[in-house]
Amino acid sequence: MSHSENDLRRHLSAQIAGAHSAQERTNNELARLAALSAEDSAREQALQEIDKAKDFIFNPDSPGPSGSPYTVHGENAEQVTVAVLNANEILSRELPNADFGRARGEHSIDYYHGAEPVQSKYCETTLETLREITGQLEQYPGYAGVFHIPKDQHLELVELQSSATLAGYPPRIVESIRELLDSIEQTIGRSYLDGILPGQLTYDEAVRLGELTHQTRQGTLDEEKQTGLTKQARNQLTPPRVAAIKRRSDVQILDHLDEIDRRALALWRGFSSMFDYAVRQLEFNDVSAERRIQTMRLCRRPVWVRAML
Repeated sequence: MSHSENDLRRHLSAQIAGAHSAQERTNNELARLAALSAEDSAREQALQEIDKAKDFIFNPDSPGPSGSPYTVHGENAEQVTVAVLNANEILSRELPNADFGRARGEHSIDYYHGAEPVQSKYCETTLETLREITGQLEQYPGYAGVFHIPKDQHLELVELQSSATLAGYPPRIVESIRELLDSIEQTIGRSYLDGILPGQLTYDEAVRLGELTHQTRQGTLDEEKQTGLTKQARNQLTPPRVAAIKRRSDVQILDHLDEIDRRALALWRGFSSMFDYAVRQLEFNDVSAERRIQTMRLCRRPVWVRAML
């Protein structure tokens, strides 16, 4: 074979390899863009679930809580828990399956999570909450669902499982709590920690939201104070996974990344790269980290590029 034929063969081989490489890069880019689109869509859907709870709690024109001012906190807790369950499922690319609709007309059920019925109990103390659960099981002996309680009270139940005492409780109260838990376990036929799960709010958080709801609907808060308090309370509703996404506006994030990159602060702070910093420090997933770093560096080009963001 002549030198010219060899050169031609090598040339064609290089072109074919280049075409394959370009196609692979295109496919990778399309996959990356699809992942970004899916992430953005999931974020928006998750925030819509949170907004449902916000509207229920803070919008005077919405149906809102149906009970008395003394039970508003419990209804708010139910709304928040359902919203957060659905938001987290959406972010995990699952269908949201917590809802109130199927529980309408069923006095023993507040809402469903999947196929499982849920009854929410938000009383001031752990002892009172357990008494309510016991009463519920006595009133509805066929109830086969779970109970959601204040998350701070649930932590006490977890502590009690591994300890003989509860900090801050006298022995007689601890004994009463244990007796109620034994009764509950006998009735439900499983560990109390399998039948009693944490809600998304502490009791105090639920009460505070209830107070804001009542005052907002009564018109007893001036507009400035109402705006400040509801904004603070609304922030408490957003679960960590959603809060991490909306913690700062995109432009603020880009400004922050730009400063870190220009001054090489990521390496100085012990991160191996800007990508490592964005993932471990800012808690972005791999795709979001890559997208924001590329966008940040693109913004160093002419001003019109930044104006498009």
